[in-house]
Amino acid sequence: MKDIEEIISEHEDALMGFALSITHSEALAEDLMQDTWLKSLNYSYMLCSLPPAKQRSWLFSVLKNRFYDICRQNKREKLKLEEKEYFSPQEVSEIINWEPWLNVLPEKEREIIRLRFWEGLNSKEIGVRLKISDSTVRWHLSNGLKTLRNNVERKWR
Repeated sequence: MKDIEEIISEHEDALMGFALSITHSEALAEDLMQDTWLKSLNYSYMLCSLPPAKQRSWLFSVLKNRFYDICRQNKREKLKLEEKEYFSPQEVSEIINWEPWLNVLPEKEREIIRLRFWEGLNSKEIGVRLKISDSTVRWHLSNGLKTLRNNVERKWR
């Protein structure tokens, strides 16, 4: 019966070729290889007891399944980013200096946008602070964001 090191060295080239073919990235292929070897070490007793053809099949399945796990994880992270409705002022400020854009807005909309995005208040808290209803806050916020969006789009067309 072969030990785990022999099994790993026997299948290393074929697995690396497979990993490269599905990832098109040497770094990701190496990560998959490492994850596969770690799992094979954790299951070394079982793996060593399998016939050679089943060892190879098991290793390829582990690598392929780990690749699918990474793809699913990346998709979830991308969806979270796409679903993010608001970005923090720090995130936005790293991309754009908003002051000139905000200065063209009416004072009430400018103030509501600052309270919402820079201070992180919700519409109810803004309404209490400005002594207006939260629905009015949402209306001003919507109008202000629409104006900003239109101005930015017009500038970059």
